[in-house]
Amino acid sequence: MAENPTETTENKYPSFNLDFQRYTNIRMFSVDEVRELLSKRIPNNNTTIDDNTQNNSEDKAEAIRKYKENVIREAAMKNMELFEKDPELYTNLFSLKEAAKGETFVLNEGTDKERTIDKAHAQINEDKDGSLFLAIESLQPTNMSFKIYNGKLVFDPTGMSPEQLKDMLAWLDRRGLISLVNLDALKLENADQKTEEMFNLLKSETETELNQKEDFYTTQEEDDSQTVDNSSEMLNNQPASQQSLNQQTATPAPQPQENKTASAPQPQENNTSSDSYDKAIKSITKWMNKNKSKDLSYFTRFVNGYEVFTIFPTDNPNNMKDDGAIDKKGNLTLKNECKIYVKRHKNGKLEISFSTPHDKPLNDSHADIIINAYKDAGIRRIKFGTLTDANEGVMRAACARELILPIGLKLSQVKFDKMIDAAEAKQGKNNPKVTEYRYNLALEFASQLKQKGINWQDPNNKNNTDCRCIRSAIGAYNISPFRDWWEDFGLRGEYENIIKNNISGANHANGAAATIGAAEAIAKLYNVYNEALNSNGNQAIPSHMQGTVGFIVSDYCQTLTNEEKTQIRSMINGVEDASIRNLPPEIAKNIYHVLQKSEEKTAKTNIEEEFTRLVNNEFYKGNAERDAVSTFLNDAIVHANNVAEDLKDYGLPPILISRIGNPKHDFTEIKRNLSRSKNLQNMKNLAQQQR
Repeated sequence: MAENPTETTENKYPSFNLDFQRYTNIRMFSVDEVRELLSKRIPNNNTTIDDNTQNNSEDKAEAIRKYKENVIREAAMKNMELFEKDPELYTNLFSLKEAAKGETFVLNEGTDKERTIDKAHAQINEDKDGSLFLAIESLQPTNMSFKIYNGKLVFDPTGMSPEQLKDMLAWLDRRGLISLVNLDALKLENADQKTEEMFNLLKSETETELNQKEDFYTTQEEDDSQTVDNSSEMLNNQPASQQSLNQQTATPAPQPQENKTASAPQPQENNTSSDSYDKAIKSITKWMNKNKSKDLSYFTRFVNGYEVFTIFPTDNPNNMKDDGAIDKKGNLTLKNECKIYVKRHKNGKLEISFSTPHDKPLNDSHADIIINAYKDAGIRRIKFGTLTDANEGVMRAACARELILPIGLKLSQVKFDKMIDAAEAKQGKNNPKVTEYRYNLALEFASQLKQKGINWQDPNNKNNTDCRCIRSAIGAYNISPFRDWWEDFGLRGEYENIIKNNISGANHANGAAATIGAAEAIAKLYNVYNEALNSNGNQAIPSHMQGTVGFIVSDYCQTLTNEEKTQIRSMINGVEDASIRNLPPEIAKNIYHVLQKSEEKTAKTNIEEEFTRLVNNEFYKGNAERDAVSTFLNDAIVHANNVAEDLKDYGLPPILISRIGNPKHDFTEIKRNLSRSKNLQNMKNLAQQQR
């Protein structure tokens, strides 16, 4: 791809249009969310670099660190500047860029040089005219590069191979963009004859590959949920089996209490909103009309209370008439690909069913139609009836892509992980919505295991793969607020400011205790957060206090001292009854500072007591000052890093805990006191000798 982005405006490279208006409805971020994210990424303080830096290694390291901070700050401010130029376009490009995070490729697989790299590098830039574009560089494994520029996908055809074309289209598919590209009707702009010929040759082949995704799912047990009456098969006038999905709860569906992590969700019987049927019909109709240009045709009719959509792979006005006709041998001639049935029952439930000729499996596209219709109707929990093995797999993946919770489709650890992979591919790997979806899916999984007599919390089941899967998902959800406090709401900045001030700042000569306190406070805040979470279900604790913010200042909390509780009590006034997960970030930071001061006080006492012990020992006294600090500093570093490792074990995105360095402690006063004590003792000894 040419380095000069302005060349794309001169129509020097082939391109095709992307329907960004459609993409706006499926992108993973809103404009306001992107603005907030970009704001949080701008460091609070500007770092200045002293030109008179000395030549010692500590000064150089500090200068390098400051330089890196400035680079990060300037890049963050530049991104905000680009956003403000065109918030809507930037949000589209940002959503595509973020969706690429976490996609990796194994280089030199199976060799001694095997390593994992990012599949591509994505960067939002602007040309000299101020137009924004997204550059995708070196997409693996084919090393394809292209740009999304001015609503078009632009690529350099020089030396392009068929495999690179497929890789590029697959990238679109993973972002939910392939449905925005009509491959059959797609026309390249400004392409030479050779590129046109190759592109036309591969379009149909590529489309076939994209629509025939591998089914990773295995057979599931049949659930005792509702099914459509067999008489509905007569709607087809053919022996194709109709398979049903029945709405279970409307959104907003009652969620399990956040502080009751051990309980599985109980089935709800809430009705959908009064316009759910109309929204579902509108959703399906919109998709049909959008795809008619792909030589697809569909027909609708109303039969026995069902609105029936019949989909054909060709555009022929006689399709409906010819479908189901009897040939000369007395056999049915079935030409449709799929039929979708929509009905609102008297009890308020919305039902969307489907049938396919000769029990042919439902394809991904048609499964997405059904799940999106439920989603557009405001439904987030769907109860499934009887499905074939193949259709269960397709439906699980479709539900995951839209973060819809399936009720009645039996889960296993493998199927659970595949669903989360599908959700991350569509919604983004580090999307908090996926973390919450993973949690809710785990609760459904736990409910299914309970029906089999398996308790995922039983210590005897700690090595059960299904139970481990549930523990990890629930743990990640419960712990994620702590991770958010640290990385997104400034807790890391508070910690780093303390470290900076006591390592190289004003307190550098006597900052060891404060530094140790800062690290120990991380672990203590994390421990008290976990203690509050784990108070759920403890019969010895009043139910109104379990898992709440108020628990941490109660007599039941063992992590905090009475002095710490006294200081924190006024900070949480008004939020005591909230779940510990909903503790406001600003209060979390204030609590952290209380704990840091408390741990600093303890560290000072420990350091000076250890120094007193070591300095009176002939073997250690030469290194007493160093060893008195390092003993407690090393413990603090381990405790802080254990928090990061714990979050990692739950599968959460990593957090950064900056290296502390070598803080110092001023032993002048304690040396003076020790000297006075020694002199006093010598005087006493002398007086006794003179008697």
